[in-house]
Amino acid sequence: MRPRVILCELLTAAWYIYFLLCTHVDWDLYSIVTALDWALLAIGALTVAWATWKHYRWAPKSAVIVAAFIGLPTLTTTVGRLAPILDSDTLSLAIWFGVLPIVLLSQLLAFVEGLRQLRSPDAAA
Repeated sequence: MRPRVILCELLTAAWYIYFLLCTHVDWDLYSIVTALDWALLAIGALTVAWATWKHYRWAPKSAVIVAAFIGLPTLTTTVGRLAPILDSDTLSLAIWFGVLPIVLLSQLLAFVEGLRQLRSPDAAA
């Protein structure tokens, strides 16, 4: 579980940190909540990567929680991201749209790996 989950969580953290750095936060409620959400997602992904690296017992449960909070991809959401990629005018825009399904699929991998490592006494605690 260790290297795959660490890689997936670091990819997720890098993506949301990139979002956070590219965001212009206005002083309206939506911008503030969006920036806080992206910061929370990046901190959560970094925490899961660190806990997995240190072999903490709660690492699989936290991987499941963070993946569920970010949102697991469905076939509809993954295929729905293909239209902006194929319709984009520039390569940089296609790359920008193309990374998001990769991040969502990495969270699906972290979710499955976390479920595989989760023991029944840990699930309820």
